[in-house]
Amino acid sequence: MAKPIYLIGHRFGILSVISEAKSGTKSWICKCDCGTKITLRECDLIHGTMSCGCKGRGDKIQKKLVKMLKNALKIEKLTMQELAAKIGLSQPTIGSYIASRHAISIKSAEKILEYFEG
Repeated sequence: MAKPIYLIGHRFGILSVISEAKSGTKSWICKCDCGTKITLRECDLIHGTMSCGCKGRGDKIQKKLVKMLKNALKIEKLTMQELAAKIGLSQPTIGSYIASRHAISIKSAEKILEYFEG
C-alpha cells in the first residue's frame, strides 16, 4: 500500500495547503496568496495547479491595460512623456509596461484606470 502524502504547510506556486478536505477523493483546502480558498484534488496539486486562477485573470487585466496605453498613444497622438504626465507615472514605467518587461502594479493600474475612466 502506498504511503499517504501529507501536504499541510506545503506550497504549490502561490497556493498554501491549509487542511485536508472532507470528500470522497483525496483533496486539500488551499489558500491562494490573493486570499481565495479553493479545494483541489491531490493529483491536481502535485501535477501543476499553482493558483486559484487569479494568475490567469491578472494576465488578462495586464493585457487590457497595455492595450489602453497603446491606444492612448496612437489615438490621442500623445508622446510617451505626455501620457506619463497625464496619468501620473514616469515615462520609463509606462515604457516598460508597454514592452511587457514589468507587470503593472496595482497602484499603477489604479492610476491608468482612473485616467481612462475619469
